[in-house]
Amino acid sequence: MANMSFTQSKKAVFSKWLRVAILLGFSPSLSNGLQAQCNPDITPPTCTPPSSVVVNCDVFDPTLAAYGSVSATDNCCLAGVNSSVYDSTFLGFCNKGIIIRTYTALDCAGNASTCSQTITVSNIEDYYLKLPPNLTVPLSEADGNYGDPEFHLNDCEQVAASYSDEINTTVPGLVYQIKRTWTIINWCQYDPLIQTLTIIPNPGSFTGWPIVSPTGTTAPWAPTVIDVQPSGPFINYADYHTPTGNGYRYLQIINVMDDGACAVSTVDLSTPYIVPCQTGAYTVSARNLTSTTAEDAYVEVKLANYLSYAGSSLTGTALGNNTYSFELGDLAGGEQEYFTINFTVGCEAPSGYTHQTKAKVFPDAQCGVSPQWSRADVKVSALCQGDSVYLSIANEGTGNMTTEQEFVVVEDVIMYRKENFKLDAGESLTLVMPASGSTWRLQAGQEPLHPYVGLQYVSIEGCGGLNTPGIVNQFPLSPSNPSEALDGQQNTATVGSTDLKAFPSGYGSSHFIDKNIDIEYLVRFQNTGNSAATSVTVLDPLPIHLDEVTVSIGASSHPVTVTLGADRVLQFQIDNVNIPPSSENVPASFGFVKFRISQKADLTDGTLIENNANIKFGGSSEVTTNTVFHTVGTSFIEVVGITQSPTTISPLSVTPNPARDAVWFEWKTSVEQGLFTMTNQFGSMVFQDKVEGSNYQFKRNALPAGMYYFKMTCDQNQVYTGKIILK
Repeated sequence: MANMSFTQSKKAVFSKWLRVAILLGFSPSLSNGLQAQCNPDITPPTCTPPSSVVVNCDVFDPTLAAYGSVSATDNCCLAGVNSSVYDSTFLGFCNKGIIIRTYTALDCAGNASTCSQTITVSNIEDYYLKLPPNLTVPLSEADGNYGDPEFHLNDCEQVAASYSDEINTTVPGLVYQIKRTWTIINWCQYDPLIQTLTIIPNPGSFTGWPIVSPTGTTAPWAPTVIDVQPSGPFINYADYHTPTGNGYRYLQIINVMDDGACAVSTVDLSTPYIVPCQTGAYTVSARNLTSTTAEDAYVEVKLANYLSYAGSSLTGTALGNNTYSFELGDLAGGEQEYFTINFTVGCEAPSGYTHQTKAKVFPDAQCGVSPQWSRADVKVSALCQGDSVYLSIANEGTGNMTTEQEFVVVEDVIMYRKENFKLDAGESLTLVMPASGSTWRLQAGQEPLHPYVGLQYVSIEGCGGLNTPGIVNQFPLSPSNPSEALDGQQNTATVGSTDLKAFPSGYGSSHFIDKNIDIEYLVRFQNTGNSAATSVTVLDPLPIHLDEVTVSIGASSHPVTVTLGADRVLQFQIDNVNIPPSSENVPASFGFVKFRISQKADLTDGTLIENNANIKFGGSSEVTTNTVFHTVGTSFIEVVGITQSPTTISPLSVTPNPARDAVWFEWKTSVEQGLFTMTNQFGSMVFQDKVEGSNYQFKRNALPAGMYYFKMTCDQNQVYTGKIILK
């Protein structure tokens, strides 16, 4: 019998692996005793892993038993096999990513060999959609519940659907029209830095639920094919099924008809100019949208910062906080009332400051409230106080929020923060930002089934200085509730005679705006002639990319009659007036008209919308305004982005960004030895440091303000890259 002898260290190793072997079901074995080649044994065992596999998420076996087992042999004595599973890049809630099973085979002499199997679990976005159709509902049933998207074969996708509403109050024959834009994403595929979504066309008069599924899918999930226009072309919704896409966007239209159930009123206001150290006047209009009398109606107006109340055509009652109430009495069905508010502009108003004046008409009782609405009511506000800006989200309703909503904070045009929130009745969330002269914007989601679900917006500028005037109006601010209005205009040192302004003005030199949002136009005119004008005509040939049916008439300086010709020319006719020439009375020589209009549905990115207007006083020749333009695009707020390699590693959190002093980098997987480097915009390295653990704090020290690029290299060649902004 062969003499078996082990050194102490080998005995210890053997004992350890013997225990492992027993646990794994292996039995140590000798091959014909110890042969000559086994004394000493210097040959490691053979380790053969199961074959690597690629599986779809919907058939993935989380126990891994379906993917085979290891095979190990040794020429002398096999002690056992140890195994480990590396799944830090595997997203369990999506069943997506890579799992690596590593096996170590050990023989009785302590020799070892390793082998591994890679299990790749793919998550293919192959779910089908059924989308809510366009609807016409009576006012008493306008409860906000107009159907939700339905999904099929979403076995391991994490599909989420959300929507925002635009409300138009002057569509002929309607109390109002809701344009509900649905966004549908699979959180297992969605990349917020790409933001490009597949646009699913509106079904027009088709009364069924459009189904988006692959060609060849059988009923009841066969793709919808419809003829939107009587003369074609046909739309096959299979063409919009995108398994590898980033998500979907879909426009649903809800027409709300008057059925006499209750009264709904709308309000608007505007002014031709705001000049520091001078006086001005707002014209406020309130209109009953229904056939039911709005009893004891009144309007509350909160004047903007640097504006002081200086009288009004209706008696105003001071309510405090620069807010005044104006009694209208009963508003009969369809009746419209106008009044003016005079104001003075403080000389201390920063040049280019945007003065945001708000109005709300009462009574504001909602009709057709959904019984499923929780009565939560999300409101946002902003306050400049001392060295801080306070952005607040409050639930001012009587019920608790039932679902989390998202809020976004934007500093100037850079996304500063994005998180979810959920508030009980009476609760609020306050975010404190530095008063650094930046323009801060907060938007927050509204509780589902709220009568007016659109995003809640607020912007504030001029706190700690005014770095860049005009940012407020680059993005939408119009309230979703038709009983509320906001007029935001920049002050100017001088006032021209005629011009056309657009709200929102759009982002950057291309004036980018999102598709499907409304545009407000303000046409301002001045009588620069030698005598009083008794009539004014404003003609606006509507751009072809705007939907003439959705024109909504806002406030105007004088009573006006509006007609829309077959040639798409919108005409405002002001008659029986006495507008003095500017040589006699500069303030009274000005006037304006205002209207709101929707884009045609789902315009393609890059679509250019240009508009101007012609103005004629009496029998004088026409004067053409400046041309304003917008470019349709997608999400212009800059996201300070991060990329990672491989893409399946755990995400990296970078906060705050932009930053002033320090930036925290956090990730899920602990790093034993990593490297953090930072370069400036010219590619020169300005900082380098070692990284370990699961977080790292970068301290700015003496680095100047600007944009910098970071690279963090972690264990196993995992790399994060991105940019941060130091202010």
